[in-house]
Amino acid sequence: MFKLFGLFRRKSDDLKHNQVMDLASDYVDEELEEPVLAKVRRHLGFCPPCQSFMDSFGKTVRLLRSMPQEKAPESVRRRIIEQSQRH
Repeated sequence: MFKLFGLFRRKSDDLKHNQVMDLASDYVDEELEEPVLAKVRRHLGFCPPCQSFMDSFGKTVRLLRSMPQEKAPESVRRRIIEQSQRH
């Protein structure tokens, strides 16, 4: 079954919105293998909401990566470890 989205025809093996969002981190990190990357790019080519999401997600990741990283104080780290071991 084909539907027309702009200039693209949707194929039965095209990714769905939730699949594209699940792959967003790997897409931004450029860690997707070519067949999957091609499917993500194809979806982004005809889906403005996913284009907007991916643009925003990419900007957020770049902003977070540009911030200085500091280690948590040792007391906080110990509390986190202790609490995680209780659960």
